[in-house]
Amino acid sequence: MNFSQMKLSTKLSAAFFVLIVLTMVVGTISVFKMAQIDRAVNEITHNWLPSVKYAAAMRDAANQIRRIEPSHIMSDTPEEFAAEDKRLEEAKARFAKAMEAYRQNMTEPEERAAFADFIKAKDAYFAIQVKLLEESRKGEAGSEAAQKIFQGESRKALDEMVGYIAKSV
Repeated sequence: MNFSQMKLSTKLSAAFFVLIVLTMVVGTISVFKMAQIDRAVNEITHNWLPSVKYAAAMRDAANQIRRIEPSHIMSDTPEEFAAEDKRLEEAKARFAKAMEAYRQNMTEPEERAAFADFIKAKDAYFAIQVKLLEESRKGEAGSEAAQKIFQGESRKALDEMVGYIAKSV
């Protein structure tokens, strides 16, 4: 039977059937694509976003630690040293808390490898900080040495540590 010889009702029924089939195909494809989007959104909100938040908290605490160091170097009295030491310990506690939260949130092997590198850089920075604070506690006698450490190897170690934080997200 030729299409031009078909009844109008048959032509309309065929056209309606084709329209329904096309709508079903488009709908099915849309459902699958929406499922992919949903998986991606869940990955971002449940994995990456918390990681970014914890990494930002680590970086903030590292910057706070760094800002306390020159105040420690400029301190003169035992009371000032004690106050700066207390501030430093509080900032280190915030840093450790954020670092632990980030560690618990890691899911990818690449994150774990980068975190291991970060731990090495962190340990190096805090080892240099011990030397810096020892020189700082000597008062004026150690002030110049403390400043050299602060501006030299301490800065380099901090930059490396913060660089690993940035790479981790």
